[in-house]
Amino acid sequence: SSAGIIGGTASGTPTTTVMQSDLSGYADDELIGRVIIWTGGTADGQATDITDYASASGTVTYTAVTTAPVSGDTFVIV
Repeated sequence: SSAGIIGGTASGTPTTTVMQSDLSGYADDELIGRVIIWTGGTADGQATDITDYASASGTVTYTAVTTAPVSGDTFVIV
């Protein structure tokens, strides 16, 4: 279920538009339209909308942010 606030951590080599994460248990595309807000690390405080989600890899695609997150940065999805 996509109800409630979801927390996670970036992994891999994130860019300003896509990152891998530790998310699991959500279907492909289930998180589209939700907002991702980084809560720690280089991207702390940035927020944007999710445009794609691939469950197999935990890959989140989003509208471009100014500063790319890095592996280990934390985030919430609301």
